[in-house]
Amino acid sequence: MNNSIIFVKLTAFIFLSNCASKHNALTLVDDCLNPIGSQNQLVLAPDRGELGHYHYPTNGIGASEEYRRSGSGSREWVLKNWGAPDEIQSQDGVEYLIYKRRSKDAPNYSMQYLGGERLVKLGYKNRELFYISAYFRNCPPYMKGPVYVLPK
Repeated sequence: MNNSIIFVKLTAFIFLSNCASKHNALTLVDDCLNPIGSQNQLVLAPDRGELGHYHYPTNGIGASEEYRRSGSGSREWVLKNWGAPDEIQSQDGVEYLIYKRRSKDAPNYSMQYLGGERLVKLGYKNRELFYISAYFRNCPPYMKGPVYVLPK
């Protein structure tokens, strides 16, 4: 009887350990933010430094709806909802707003999760968002590298 209990426990442990997701931390880059026909897209959330990675059907309007809801990623929307960036860089006519930390000056301080390894970088050209890169702690195994550019 004891052997069967040990076998069941061992089998359950092996099964559960195989189901556990592997830690696959990397930076996702979205460098094509036109939502029309977009499948993979990083979407800005109202809380500072928060965004999601969504996979939409090619014939749906989900990406366009999310893009509209996030103020099309406009610089004004980001500054209103996320507050002032922690750092600003300029390179080749592109302004990068970099968010690394929580800020009491931004709305919803208690909902902000920036800090430590978190980083979000937004690239603006002519005041239009065209580039997002963000660190994600746990990505699907098919995404490889330290940096993964979302396919469009």
